Amino acid sequence: MHTAPLRPAVLGLLAVLLGCDDPSRTSEPCIDAPCPRQSDAPYVRSVDNETGSQERFWPQAERNCLMVQRGDSGSIGDDALDEAIERAARAWSDAAQPCQAAVCLRPGPALDQSFGIDDDSVNIVAVIDDPEIWNELDDVSETVLAVTITRVDADTGELLGADIAINAAFHAFSQRRNGPRGGENDLQSAVLHEVGHLLGFDHPADGTDSVMVSELDVGLARRDLTDVDRIGVCETFARPDTAANYARGEGIPKAVPSPED
Repeated sequence: MHTAPLRPAVLGLLAVLLGCDDPSRTSEPCIDAPCPRQSDAPYVRSVDNETGSQERFWPQAERNCLMVQRGDSGSIGDDALDEAIERAARAWSDAAQPCQAAVCLRPGPALDQSFGIDDDSVNIVAVIDDPEIWNELDDVSETVLAVTITRVDADTGELLGADIAINAAFHAFSQRRNGPRGGENDLQSAVLHEVGHLLGFDHPADGTDSVMVSELDVGLARRDLTDVDRIGVCETFARPDTAANYARGEGIPKAVPSPED
């Protein structure tokens, strides 16, 4: 298992959001690994094994209709967490449409469980209010706002499942439509960031405007994907025709800094 926390700085309820079986899409996606990439925008996480380093990826069947489900909503409440999941799924799915990337996220029915990191084939977003339960998570400190824990095949890099935990045990969260107030953390920003980890994206280099930046100031909202994030979706999940364009450096909206910049 691998964790990807979001840290504070100095710190079947919903319809399918992107058509999963669109007949207009005739080419198959890249199946056995992420598609060829030209830029460093996606920051795809990797796993080291005996043969080197393998980029993580969802198998085709999963990413054609990747479901994210609400678990225990705790002190945040069902409606607020449902809305955050729906908006995050819509944002990442919408990013795939212009480039015909082969990834579809959709909210699924709520589950009566808090955190499903066991081998259960579901991807859960859950709120943890109990400090003792939070502290039972391996290598995750109290300062972390949220964490995504993934199950991955160490030989191939294939993602097998991912679960997101929101740390309401040690932090206050807000879903105010106009953004959080002082002393509050923005729930929508946290869920959007963690769903990016669920897709397989890592924290980018400092200096980008990506929603995957690892720190989020109290009182700050970061609710909209940027060009860096959209490029990441297009390059990682594109179908072969568009992937070939990206590999030639074509179709990329703008240059982005590499992790070394």
